[in-house]
Amino acid sequence: MPVIVRTPTLVDAAGAAMAHHRILTETIGDQVPEHFWEKHSEEALLEYWHQQILQTKGRKIAFASRGRQVVGMAYVTPSPSNDHQLGPAPRALDIAFFGIIRQFYSRDLAQRLLDYVLDPDTPAQAWVLRSDQVKRRFLRVNGFTLDGLSLIDEDSGETISRMTR
Repeated sequence: MPVIVRTPTLVDAAGAAMAHHRILTETIGDQVPEHFWEKHSEEALLEYWHQQILQTKGRKIAFASRGRQVVGMAYVTPSPSNDHQLGPAPRALDIAFFGIIRQFYSRDLAQRLLDYVLDPDTPAQAWVLRSDQVKRRFLRVNGFTLDGLSLIDEDSGETISRMTR
């Protein structure tokens, strides 16, 4: 069954919550404090994705689905005015979420998701887990480079680094 990339509707929020939880589990697993999972339960993520789908003004959002199963999501927003309390962001656009369930990951699918939400060569930034080498490699192929800034994410306690193009 093919995986399609499309604009989501509100009925996709539950599938996105399950996919998001699974992506987090696959990416950071038990490396995070217990309170992280309270904020990132499927119920909390359902509310999060409801809001993301409803608030698409000024940003692009895409879901990858196989049949009725959401297997990946991406969205781009205007960068925050105070990026991680570090002042203005270096790029006007921020890849606020980009994830694919490991079993469905392919470079082709990742590229289709990215291209759906961000035109090629458009300047943007993304914060990426230091441990997520697959995402880092993929973004490098798409012209992103580490800009030298890393910090500890408050929620997860994991090191994240900013990549820009």
